[in-house]
Order: sequence, then structure tokens, then C-alpha cells
Amino acid sequence: MARGGSSVDRGPLGAGDVAAAALIAVAVATMPRSCDDDPEPPAPSGPATTKDGRLGRLDLALQRHPATSLPVAVLRKFGDDRAGRLAALIAYYGFFSVFPAMLALVTVLGFVLERNPGLRADIAGSALAQFPIVGDSIAATVSTPLAGNPVALAVGLFGAVWAGMGTVQACQDAMNEVWAVERADYPGFVGKRVRSVAMLILLGLMLVVSTGVTQLIQILDAGALTAVALFAVSLVLDVALFAVAYRILTVADVGWRTVFAGALFAGAGYVILQYGGGLYVDRTISGASETYGTFAVVIGMLSWIFLIAQVLMLGAELNTVVAQRMWPRSLFGQPATAGDRRSHAAQATSQRMDEAMDVDVEFAPVDSNRTG
Repeated sequence: MARGGSSVDRGPLGAGDVAAAALIAVAVATMPRSCDDDPEPPAPSGPATTKDGRLGRLDLALQRHPATSLPVAVLRKFGDDRAGRLAALIAYYGFFSVFPAMLALVTVLGFVLERNPGLRADIAGSALAQFPIVGDSIAATVSTPLAGNPVALAVGLFGAVWAGMGTVQACQDAMNEVWAVERADYPGFVGKRVRSVAMLILLGLMLVVSTGVTQLIQILDAGALTAVALFAVSLVLDVALFAVAYRILTVADVGWRTVFAGALFAGAGYVILQYGGGLYVDRTISGASETYGTFAVVIGMLSWIFLIAQVLMLGAELNTVVAQRMWPRSLFGQPATAGDRRSHAAQATSQRMDEAMDVDVEFAPVDSNRTG
């Protein structure tokens, strides 16, 4: 994965990229100026270059303005890490993990809230609400909790939790790759599973808190302010969840300030998906039903999980770009900026597989007046 001194050309930005860039700009604009656990890093810098042609002048203009240079850098880093591929892996494991994870949740709720079926149904409903359109199909599959003698039940529950950790482990691999963690420093078998279990417990606790707060708001105010309050609560809880997730899912040493911008972006993006993503999933299922029949639900679920994974990865890339000052980035070829070289060097050094290895990165000198 070693990279040279040049940056890879990228095609025209699509509508999804433009929307992502807008959300990234909002997240960074609202990032707090000070925090308790991260020192103030130096300002970003890049080589003073000139470029000829319309694309060259556009490239330099985008690099000079923070409102455009940072979103471009995040999208370039997204491409450098092949984060779309990582998001696809998360969606793949997520599809096979969601059913056993929901089965484990229903089983645990059946024991803990045996005498409170109403609250049990509300918590399960909150979990299923994260999957618009296809939530009913999941509910029909995992509506009956695991049962049997204590030994068989424990074995079945352990198997369901173990299978449900697939998504979290895929997220760990993705976060470590985004942060360019050296392969020699990846968590071992036990450490990786401990982080996965901690993340699953966190998700369960967030579902309980979300359900309780939602019910409280509905009891206190059944008027027009309820929708606004629910939106605000959802945003705060989602931002908090993503912030904790960005810290748990990587072995890189990151602080709260480091993950704030990405958590704000991902939390806002997830809330928007909850309100508008259902339309996309519905159209996906409707378009596929004529060809694939009942398998259209599978396509809809994979599409939904992939959208969430894309938001997760964009937030993570935003965190790394801000923390490691990987902007501005060159959009159209040489000469490369300091941000380009930081990104490419990190990808090369991350491939150190053993403590005895030593990876050094050097860049060949290039003509600073070379046109892009």
C-alpha cells in the first residue's frame, strides 16, 4: 500500500459527495475551539505552488479556502483509504449480524423485563426502528426469544452474541485502517472481542436510554413541540454514541476533541437518514421487487446498512484529516501538498507487520512548477 509523491486523480464529484461535503463543513464550523484532553496542533500547511489551466486554477482556489479545502481533503482521504470498500465490508457483516444480535437482545429483554412486557416491547421497537421499511421483516424473524434448559439457553445466547459481533469487528478493522494504525499494533483475539462486547453493551444501553427519554417527552408534552424535542434528543444521543464508538473502535490514542467533529457529522447524518433514508430504502425495495420478489427485502436491508456505514466512514475520515492536518489536498495531480504526503506516508507505514520491521518513507523531488 505504499504510495508515491503524487496524488491520485479523482473524477467529478457526485451529488452524494456534495451533500457529504456540506455536512462536513457544518460539523467543522461548529467544532469547539478548546477542549481538555487534546493539545492545539499546528496550522495546516502546503507547498506554495502554481498550476496552469482551468483545472489547476480551480485546484489552487479550493486549497486556499478552508470551507472547500477541508471537505475536499476528507473526500480524498476517503478515496485513499478505499473507505467505500470498508463500508461494503461493514454492510456485509452487518447483514449477517443483525438477526443474531436482535435475537440476543430479545432474549435478554425477556429475562430482565419479564414482568414489564410493555417496556420490553418499546425497547425492541426502538431497535427495529433503526431499520426503516425492513424492520417488520426482522421482527417477524426474531420475535420469539431463545428458550430451553439453562445450559442450552446459555450456549444459544453466547452463539447469538458471538455472531452479532461481526459488524463491530469489521468496524474496528475499518477504524484502525483509517487511523493508519500499524498492523503490528492491531488488537489481539481477546482484545478485539472485548471491545466488540463493550460496543454491543453500549448500543443496548443507548436503546434503553433512548426509549426512556422518548416516553418521558411524549408524557410531558403531546403537542407540536414533541417532534422538535424528539429530534433534538435523537441528535444528542446519536452524536454521543458516535463519539464513544470512534474512541472504542480503534486502538489509536484519540481524545474527545479529536472525535467531536466526526461524531457531530455522523450523528447529524444518521438523523437525516432516519427521516429521509426510508424513502430510499422503499424505492430500492419497490424497484427490486418485480425482479427479485421476496429477496428485495435483502437488497433493501443491505442498502440501508451500507448507507449507515458510509456515514460512519466519512465521520472517521473527517476526524483523521482534522487531527493529523491532512489538508489542503491536491485535487488534480502534481505538485502534491503536505497533506497529500502525510496521507500517503501514513498508508505506507501502517503496513509494518512486526515489531522488528522498520518502514521509512521518502518522496522523490518533483518540479514545483509542474502543471496538473
